[in-house]
Amino acid sequence: MKRLLLILVSVASLCACQKDDMEMVTNEGTTYTPGPHPKADSLQKMLKRYTSKGIPGAIIAIKDANGLWLGAAGYAKLEDKIKMTPTMLQYGFSITKSVTAVAIMQLKESGKIDLDRPIKDYLPANLHSLVPKTNQVTVRMLLNQTSGYNDYVRTNEFTMRWMDDPLKVWTRGEYYDLIKRKTTNLFTPGTDFQYSNTNYYLLSIIIDTVTGRPHSEWFQQHIFNKLNLSTMFYKQAAGYPFYSNLPNTYWPRFDNGKIENNSKAQSAWMQSEEFGATGIIASPEDYIRFLEGLLNGKLVSEASLLEMKQWVQGKASVEPDYGLGLTYFGYRGKPNFGHDGDGIGANAFLLYFPTSQTYMFIASNSSTEFGGPMQQNISNFRNEVGNFLAGF
Repeated sequence: MKRLLLILVSVASLCACQKDDMEMVTNEGTTYTPGPHPKADSLQKMLKRYTSKGIPGAIIAIKDANGLWLGAAGYAKLEDKIKMTPTMLQYGFSITKSVTAVAIMQLKESGKIDLDRPIKDYLPANLHSLVPKTNQVTVRMLLNQTSGYNDYVRTNEFTMRWMDDPLKVWTRGEYYDLIKRKTTNLFTPGTDFQYSNTNYYLLSIIIDTVTGRPHSEWFQQHIFNKLNLSTMFYKQAAGYPFYSNLPNTYWPRFDNGKIENNSKAQSAWMQSEEFGATGIIASPEDYIRFLEGLLNGKLVSEASLLEMKQWVQGKASVEPDYGLGLTYFGYRGKPNFGHDGDGIGANAFLLYFPTSQTYMFIASNSSTEFGGPMQQNISNFRNEVGNFLAGF
């Protein structure tokens, strides 16, 4: 999920999860000795500065002509003063959309999907009425977020039900019911841009239908295994999401300058059967290796990659918004791209800078979804790192 309803800010005090109810995850951590890198000192200083301003823990991973460098600062688990290490697993949230898009492009290359056919052609018959206008919305419109479908995560019903029971693990049937009752078209399909998790849930259903197997198997066999991503995991993987070296998560629930452990609520959300739009958990290095593999032609053809970088721009936007599972980010006026991800207790950002041929992954274990000083602190952290790397 890229954006959660801002109403969460005003109703956060209704949340039934108290700090003492949160699951305390044990983190074993791993070791990493950074080699020499010309950007290391500057990046490590940024990590220390922003964790000293209140971000619990943070990591930066970059890869460029000088090689791979990973750094970390702060704590993975504040309660026991367990430090964040640069090889710990991190939630990817909406970075999952890039993985889903790659799977769709692979199926397009194999002739199983036509991106410009209506989604009705690829949804099972019993789900033709799950969303409106399935005979007008195309697969491409789901991929580039121009379907016009609103976001089930942004509906008042979802927000209030989640706040009433944040430890609930939602089933596929419950998501289907919500999507069927609450999905509307905000505009004529193909005429504007609107980011929506609904689009990528539908794409996961399409992969299941076309392959006749769970899309998680396609992810594992045709993406993770192909790139030897041994520390990248998705829903339905063994042990998911209870990994020992996954940091605790935190949120500024009352926007009073204090943060609380919400690891159990974050875990419940990840266990929920919300597919296609979120769910990836991986090490920083494997996030970079995924994007690197995509751009180096190891997952899709050059023609497919060019399609993924055909940007659409919403009517209210001042720069391009989205491609096919890739987000456009204009640091220093340059066309950089990747995807970000935000949850209720952590966030992540995966980006490629074409000018300097630099890959970047940054993450921290607090949410940006609730406004206030924490959101601004994390935003400043992302922007400073991004502008620094874009300047090279």
